[in-house]
Amino acid sequence: MATQGNMIFPSRSAPRLWLRAALGLCVVLASAGPALALLSPWWQRSREIGAIAADPRVAAALEKDGPIVAISAAGDDRYSVTTAHCRLEVVVVAHRPDPNAPVGPKQFSLKLGSPVCR
Repeated sequence: MATQGNMIFPSRSAPRLWLRAALGLCVVLASAGPALALLSPWWQRSREIGAIAADPRVAAALEKDGPIVAISAAGDDRYSVTTAHCRLEVVVVAHRPDPNAPVGPKQFSLKLGSPVCR
C-alpha cells in the first residue's frame, strides 16, 4: 500500500509552503523588533510623569506650597507642575542611547526650572 505523504506534510508541496510561511514570519518579526522595543507616546508620557512625581527635587522645590495639584504637558518634552499657588517647569532631557545597549525605551533625566509663585 503506497502512502501519499505523512501526517505532518500531507502532500509534497506542503514542506515548501511551510518553509515559505516560516521565512515570511522571520522577516516580519525581524523588521518589527526595533519598533516593538520603543514605547508608544502614551506609555512614554506616563513614564515621564511618573518620574516627575517621584523626583524628590520637585517635592523640595514646591514643599512650602503644599501638595501637587496637577502635572500637565506644556510642549514637547516639557511639563508644568502646579500646586495651589506655584508652578514649576520641568524639561525632559533625552540621553543618547548606548550603541552597545539593547534597544529599549527612551532614557532621560529631568531638568527643573525655578518655581514661580503668585
